[in-house]
Amino acid sequence: MRHALTEEEEQKQQTEGENTAFDVDAVEKFLELAADDVEERVTSASHIVTVKLKYDTDDTEGVELEAASEINNLLGGYAITVHKAQGSEWDNVYLLMHNSHAVMNQRELLYTAITRAKKMLYFLCEPDTLIKGIQSQKIKGNTLEEKAEWFKGKKEEMDKKTYRRYR
Repeated sequence: MRHALTEEEEQKQQTEGENTAFDVDAVEKFLELAADDVEERVTSASHIVTVKLKYDTDDTEGVELEAASEINNLLGGYAITVHKAQGSEWDNVYLLMHNSHAVMNQRELLYTAITRAKKMLYFLCEPDTLIKGIQSQKIKGNTLEEKAEWFKGKKEEMDKKTYRRYR
């Protein structure tokens, strides 16, 4: 909420405005310096990134990237879950699994993950993770008929739950 100025306050503001000197030369000099600095500010990055390659044979400190354009030219790496990867393929796939993923480590998930690679699959895990995943099967049955029976049982379970919920 604004309050009305007293006559004395209004007089003081007018006097201050008239007494304030405006240095046009100083403003122009500031603008010139700022314009010269624009190129450097646009191209410089907010951080310096040092890139070291694993397979460099010499003991170099790495390459320092200081310009924003150099950092923007780095190729990004992307990671997604196996579930998100369904229906997609890539030339090289890195599959990382840990024993803590044991709840989800099942044959069907492994099949989906492994079949995302067109050319090369890199599978990094503890020694028994792959074996446990292959042996653990969510959809029970070895033949198509046995698997279809498993799904029929699941459908009946879902129907019963739905019926109970809406009674």
